[in-house]
Amino acid sequence: MVSILQNVAVDCADAYELARFWSRVTGRPLHPEDKPGDLETQVLLAEGPVLHFNQVPESRPATVTDARTAPRPHPLAGAAVDQIGRSQPGPSSVPSHTR
Repeated sequence: MVSILQNVAVDCADAYELARFWSRVTGRPLHPEDKPGDLETQVLLAEGPVLHFNQVPESRPATVTDARTAPRPHPLAGAAVDQIGRSQPGPSSVPSHTR
């Protein structure tokens, strides 16, 4: 069975303004009924999922009361970042005739 992604939901402080931003980035319109102050807005993409923005109350930063249960990065994350850094061309990797 294949799953089809129909919506991408984003919780945010100002749904209309964030939707306007992504509308400009994608070049796609807001839902025709959306207006400033709406608590829910949508950007209608040409294909694929609808970008849905949902205004929520101001969030509070997460607190960690027990370091044993704190989120930790994936063990390979550091190696992946190092690999990306090594793949960037540096002065020594540029052929001398192009300098």
